[in-house]
Amino acid sequence: AKKHMIGSLEVGGLIFFPLMIILSIVAPPLTVDKWSSALMSIGLAIAVGVGILVGRPFTLMYAKAAVPEVLWSNPYFIASNKKLSTAWFGGFVVMSISSIISAFFTPSTMGAYLFAWVIPVAVMVAIVFWQQGQISRSREQGAARAKERFDRIIKPGDRVLDFLDHVTARVDKSEAEATCNALSSLGLVRAWTFADYGDFASGGIRFGDLNVEIIGFDSASTEHMPNEWVTFEPVSLNGLLPELERRGITHGDLDTQKNGDMDIYTRVPLTDMQDEHYATQLCTTFAPTRTMQPDAPANKAGILTVSEVRLNVSPAMSTKWQALAAPLATGAAMNFGQGPTVTLVPADTDGVDTMVVQVADVAAAVTALTTVGLTVDGSTLKLGTLDLELVAS
Repeated sequence: AKKHMIGSLEVGGLIFFPLMIILSIVAPPLTVDKWSSALMSIGLAIAVGVGILVGRPFTLMYAKAAVPEVLWSNPYFIASNKKLSTAWFGGFVVMSISSIISAFFTPSTMGAYLFAWVIPVAVMVAIVFWQQGQISRSREQGAARAKERFDRIIKPGDRVLDFLDHVTARVDKSEAEATCNALSSLGLVRAWTFADYGDFASGGIRFGDLNVEIIGFDSASTEHMPNEWVTFEPVSLNGLLPELERRGITHGDLDTQKNGDMDIYTRVPLTDMQDEHYATQLCTTFAPTRTMQPDAPANKAGILTVSEVRLNVSPAMSTKWQALAAPLATGAAMNFGQGPTVTLVPADTDGVDTMVVQVADVAAAVTALTTVGLTVDGSTLKLGTLDLELVAS
């Protein structure tokens, strides 16, 4: 469910209108009429200015309603809203000055009309057009970045894996939504909204620089699905399948999921890197599911980021991992430049060993997590089939 947010304009309104009511009672009517416009502009300027100073620019509330929650803590998103709010603050200051000047003119004269109406309206229109231009340019820049990303071509020998996008934890379907809600209630960001698709239900939670998918299957699907997945974002879909084949990695077809006419993601299953318990897959997401900063926003558990994901790798799978990860070496922690490092741990069976989650304070994190009904064993958070090791940063 969408969180209800109160913006600085709403707070300003709660203060301004009661004051206007008091003023209308104690002051002569002509005085109220003369200064009401100036007082309103001053009140708006103060409300917007205070919002900027405390880090809650007033446009942020409206912008959040239009974008996925995972973008709310994106520094570019916050900075652009601060820029927009600053422009509105400047506009309200100019309108305040103009309205004050108009109060010294005789009503219905050209001077009163100019300063009371013409200049304030012109300022409002100018800011609206400027704001629309800023939004349009931002969208064009985003589209250009997306085009550049999707136009890349993987050539023979090029890197295939861009970064680790998410790790999937399997829980009982009846517990999936409650688990997502518990993590969200701590202040962690939803990477994607929880939804029930019939035979399975899924939701994504952002642990700083890595998404954790909480997934639950109905009883009819249980025996056919793995317990754990790791999902990497490929560098590109262009040239991906031929390069996988050149490296001797068997794969399925491109599987694109849509919401109406909009592509959500394209998945590539790696058929010889999965079994009944564990699977590795590639997935290009078209909707934003991550932020640009590595740390989670302030949250009750003090969760900061995921520093490492350790994967158990059997001898039979080791060669496949070497082929998939090239030119990165698999003998040490693989650093992709974004997201956590990935370490391959020799083992008898394949699977996710653990996720290393950095927290501000382990004891405080354990208390916060257990308070919302999650299971913690010592310093290990148990999310269904997935273990998350909590370590002090």
